[in-house]
Amino acid sequence: MKVLITGGLGHVGLGISPVLNRFYDLRITHWREPENEIPYEFMKCDVRNKEEVEKVVEGVDVIVHLAAKGAK
Repeated sequence: MKVLITGGLGHVGLGISPVLNRFYDLRITHWREPENEIPYEFMKCDVRNKEEVEKVVEGVDVIVHLAAKGAK
């Protein structure tokens, strides 16, 4: 099963990804590129952009939506 995690490079996304990866095929999205190599499929995506979202959801069975506006 293919699972998409939006906001996958955020605090919660980075915490939950290793657990989900033990059971599912992961695709991680985030608005910025990862600083380090990650062991999951990564696609840069701004979830406010419909065209980008349409691309990253192709072939996905489940979406874990963690993208949010960060507190600064």
